[in-house]
Formats: sequence, structure tokens, C-alpha cells
Amino acid sequence: MDSGCYRKTQFVSNFLEYGAAGSSMVKIGDTHVVTAIAFEEIVFDASSSDSLPPTPLCTITLDFPFTHHHNRTPAYQQSVANDTIRTANSYNSLSGSTSYLHKLANSMNLFSSCDYGFFELTSSATTTSTTTPPTLTTTTQRYKLNLSFSILNNDGNFMDACVLGLSQSISSCCFPNTTINLPVNFLPVSISCAIMKNTKGGDGKSQSAARFDPGLVEEAEAMEGGGGGVVRVVLPCYPKKDKDEIKEKGLDELVCIDCWGGGGVKLNVIRGVLAVGRRRVEEVERALNA
Repeated sequence: MDSGCYRKTQFVSNFLEYGAAGSSMVKIGDTHVVTAIAFEEIVFDASSSDSLPPTPLCTITLDFPFTHHHNRTPAYQQSVANDTIRTANSYNSLSGSTSYLHKLANSMNLFSSCDYGFFELTSSATTTSTTTPPTLTTTTQRYKLNLSFSILNNDGNFMDACVLGLSQSISSCCFPNTTINLPVNFLPVSISCAIMKNTKGGDGKSQSAARFDPGLVEEAEAMEGGGGGVVRVVLPCYPKKDKDEIKEKGLDELVCIDCWGGGGVKLNVIRGVLAVGRRRVEEVERALNA
């Protein structure tokens, strides 16, 4: 499989100076995404399970002037059921992209210590007085997260930038008025690959060409021009773990894998995408530990 190389990737933590508990700017080629995290404090009767807030831990907002980049009828306007076209459309749709980020943030065990759909932070303080004994006061605060993603420029593969922005933002985020980091099990690292139309190699055999971090033209060709579609894998990153533990975990763990459009993907192509994805994980780990 001819993998080529993926586009230059840059990210900056705490990109927004005001208005966000955590933020980042991620650039993959000419695709630029700003991610921001805001805490939402919730108040309810903790003694009653009926009063638990029904909303998920993370609320997702995706800001992007979406247009259909590929020359096809939008899925919601189609009168016939075509799974290939429908799944390919979801790759660039606002609802499909928002749903993907929602599942990643809320359903993949990304955070720990939030079994009830919120973070609970307990603090204690001792008050003293000249006339009374010291008194220990305990305060409990509960938070949810609002995650916003703003795609400033899209040259394809914006979802990888969103996922990297999520990881970069939560890795540097602390609870309000504290230095306590979010309880994170792992940081997701995403890489996408456009499987282009088969070509003949020097030996006359057919082979698939893969383009990592595909641009808009490559995405369209992979999903409409006879290629195998676009494959995205998300792998876990453990930047604050022991190096031996990172090496042991990173080789056999996979958060999720998805395919959009095209005519199918061979297993050896999936293996190649995973290998390149692990190299990106190593780069992210080194950057976060620097």
C-alpha cells in the first residue's frame, strides 16, 4: 500500500485567552479548527435519583458553514435507499459530524469518575474563630462540559483536527478555580485515509493507493471515483503514563474505526492505516510531554 505521508500537523494549547477553561488550535495542512471547553455547573437534589440531570456529560456544538463538497444529492433529499451514498453523505454532514463527536466524548469511556453524567468535585475548608472551635465545611460542586468546535478553514479531513483539538484541550483543562485536571482515561488521536482507485503496479498487479489526511479532492475521488472510500481510526494516547505502560497498551488498543462510501476496504489496507495511526499517536505523546 502506497501510504505517501500525512500533512503537516500543528497544535497549540490554551489558544483562547479568555472565555474558555481549555482551548486549542489545530492545523492539518490548510484545515484549521479551534476547540473550546466551558464548564456548566449543575444544581439538583442529590438525595433523589429522580432529580439527576438527563442530559449527557458533554454537549457538542459544531460551527461550520457546511456545504456538500461532493457532487451528489444530499441524503435527506434522496428518494431511494442507497447505503453507500447515505454513509458517504454523513461524512460531511453537520448532523453526522456532530453525532460522531457526541459519541466519542460521551460513549467511549473517555472520562473517569463521572458515572452519573457529571463531574463531582468536593472541597473542604476549616473556619476558625476566637469564640468557637474550628469548623470543617465541605462543599460539593457538579459540572458538565460544553465542547465547541469551530472550523475556520476546511481543506478536507476536518474531523481529525476536531478530535486532536478535543485531546489537546482536555489535556490542559482544569476545574474552575482549581489546579485539578479533568479525570481522563485516555486522549483520542484520529487519522483518516482516503483509499484511492486501484492502479496497476510495476508487476502488473492491482494495488490500492492511500492518502492520509485527505483533502477535499481526494475525499471526493475516494468516495465517488471508484475508490474504497474514507477510513478513519481513533487510537488512545496515554501521555502521562509510564513509557513501558504506553508501549504495552498502545499496540493492541483501538477506540473505533469507521468507513464512509466507496466500494469496500481490504484488511491489509486497514492494517496499514493502523500502523500510520500509531505513528501519529507517538508524535502527539511526545508533543504533550514536551
